[in-house]
Amino acid sequence: MNKFSFRILAILFVTTYLASCHKSDLPTDESLIDCENCTFTYQENDGSKIVFSFREYWQGKKNSYGPYRGLLFEVPSGSTAFDYGKEDIASDKVNYGVMCVNCNVVPFQPVDGKIIGKKVNSNNWLVEANVILQASNSDTRDTITFKQYFIKVPKLNPNP
Repeated sequence: MNKFSFRILAILFVTTYLASCHKSDLPTDESLIDCENCTFTYQENDGSKIVFSFREYWQGKKNSYGPYRGLLFEVPSGSTAFDYGKEDIASDKVNYGVMCVNCNVVPFQPVDGKIIGKKVNSNNWLVEANVILQASNSDTRDTITFKQYFIKVPKLNPNP
């Protein structure tokens, strides 16, 4: 390989490398959780509410039809921040669910904790949560904790 070909190849490599680097415009924070099997999304529904969805997939199959546990919580449309405490979490604003046909899991309900959210831009919210779950028929408890950016997803059209 001659010097000219080597230089062209080197320039092409450096250009490709630099073009592949994409810096996020979202602030970084070391306290954000790193969950490869989780999704953090939200939708604006019917102009009356914003619905947030946290899903933690089991078996490492993110965005699949595999089993997962998750939280759904909603805030009024037009909100730019929210701060939910025990009363809000125990109400119908926050729901916990497990999607697994044959898992025979204990049914939990959100009973306490804190969820704080702030709109960062038109497509992202920063949400921090510590939600305490309690089994319906016992004193068994579990906790869901995260701090992460939620990404806006398009609303599903029920009449395609």
